Amino acid sequence: MGNCTVASGTTNTAVANANPIRYRGYYFDDDTGLYYCNARYYSPKWRRFISPDDTAYLDPESPNGLNLYCYCGNDPINSCDPSGHAIESPLDLISLGVGVVDVLTNPHDPLAWLGLVGDIVDLIPCVTGVGDSVRAVRMVKLSVSMGDDTHDVIRTMRKVYSSIPDTGDVSFLLKATGSYEILYESSYRYIGKGGIYRSTVSAMQHLAEGDRVTKIIWRSAPNTMFAFIHEYWLQVIYKFKEGGKLFNSIWSPGRRIVNKLIM
Repeated sequence: MGNCTVASGTTNTAVANANPIRYRGYYFDDDTGLYYCNARYYSPKWRRFISPDDTAYLDPESPNGLNLYCYCGNDPINSCDPSGHAIESPLDLISLGVGVVDVLTNPHDPLAWLGLVGDIVDLIPCVTGVGDSVRAVRMVKLSVSMGDDTHDVIRTMRKVYSSIPDTGDVSFLLKATGSYEILYESSYRYIGKGGIYRSTVSAMQHLAEGDRVTKIIWRSAPNTMFAFIHEYWLQVIYKFKEGGKLFNSIWSPGRRIVNKLIM
């Protein structure tokens, strides 16, 4: 599975050769003839991974559970393995159910709706794990609200950023993207997308004379696309273009992304 038999065009500029995203949406390495599945490489010639999976994935109850080189349980027609660790397909239906419950119990939480959108995307063949990644956004949320001086809030958020270690479990936050809300004493907000430090820059840029920043809330996102989507949902929640008190002047690019997903 995944062995290319036909490619139109013979030059390096041909689309067939220039696009590395091929079988099952995996990245194809022209030099090795292997597909990159994050944790491991898959060989379309051998129809298996070229390195073993972690022993934690051994499953004596399954016919293929003792073969750590096995690809998709030897059923690549109905499954895919973009992570290199686990077959993905049936679990997405369970994840969708969790997403629906999330929305029903938290109808005013844009993150719950964002998770549901991710679960719906998961049902597209071999576009998986999105919903779970979105729910993981809840785990990294920074909120700074203190002091009478605007610069205390901004300074504190920057101090949090500068204290993030270069190595370890949270070091990814140094380069992480996300969405953020900046609340001002005038009751206005600014909704943005970017890293932690970027939120403090935006706070200063939209600060009017006599106004003060009262809170900065930053949430991480699994990637840029979902950062834009959450930025858009926050604009919707706070009624951008409908009289809501927002300093934003244009819609987030997340609007186009969401429209494509639900069309």
